[in-house]
Amino acid sequence: MKWILKLICIGSICGCSHIAFLNREQGAKASAPDVLASEPAAIIPVPTQNVAQKCEPTLVHASLTPEDLLAQKFNQGRCLEEQNLFAEASEVYRQVATSNVGKNSDSAQLKALAFFRLSFCFEALNQDEKMLASLIDAQKMFNSLPPITADLELPARTGIARARLGQTHEAQKSFLLAQSNIKNYLRNPSPLNQAQLSDILRQMGAVSLRVAKVESLATYGSSLQLAQSFLLKAVEISPTQAPLVQQELQVFYMRAYEHFQKSQDRNGTASVLGLLDRGLVETSITSSTHGFLEEWTDKFQKVSYQEYDRLSLTPEAQKRKNSPINEVRELKRVEKP
Repeated sequence: MKWILKLICIGSICGCSHIAFLNREQGAKASAPDVLASEPAAIIPVPTQNVAQKCEPTLVHASLTPEDLLAQKFNQGRCLEEQNLFAEASEVYRQVATSNVGKNSDSAQLKALAFFRLSFCFEALNQDEKMLASLIDAQKMFNSLPPITADLELPARTGIARARLGQTHEAQKSFLLAQSNIKNYLRNPSPLNQAQLSDILRQMGAVSLRVAKVESLATYGSSLQLAQSFLLKAVEISPTQAPLVQQELQVFYMRAYEHFQKSQDRNGTASVLGLLDRGLVETSITSSTHGFLEEWTDKFQKVSYQEYDRLSLTPEAQKRKNSPINEVRELKRVEKP
């Protein structure tokens, strides 16, 4: 065993003041501390200065090496980030990332992770250009990052940053790279990997939906095929993601529905129904997500029929209409003129 990455528990936030060690097998990379963490903790209703003071390192010992102090500084940044003090955290991460301390692989990994965590802070501060810049800096230290961060999280977050900046084509390239690498990880899944993979997919899909503009239903539906695919794959890997995924899709389909009611965009409705059809194919017929998509399919068909007595179904909808399940659901059949 090789001992690496002396991570310091900080003050009362961690509830201890001793050095914690992470170990790893010879040659393997250390796990990233709390990489792609879930939603940040709620903001503590006390003055910012008092909260920040709780994140100050309390352990000072002559035996600490410069590398120990760098790890301590990184954990201070994580503590500030978890308290939603993103500006303060970004300054601490910047100090770690640009530090001249240490030339070994452990110090290099901390610096690379500091650039990566900077992207979360800048995202929270709505500084999208800085978010992308920090990810580009992390990319330059690709070999120093833990494998799952380098292969999956980095391209995924780069896609998110580019999507937020309106760089749709470049964002899709990053998302597709992450998607390709995810397939490799799925060949040898572990419980930890599966949880991370599912969360990465959900985040990629969610940000694509959020930044999409409803200029026409046709472009809105077709441009988000990949986003929905990411979300549904996240549920397939981890069914516990279903409520969050349905929440994201609910916003998307509600925006499409409201746009149709205003524009009466007949061709666009066919595009959205096609997207729903693909979603039904990609989900288990017994899952709650499948039922969720069926409800939206019925809703779009119903409003379409009300407005156009002879609205033709898409080829996908035609196949679904003749399936056994639709005999139970009793979908209304509309003949072409």
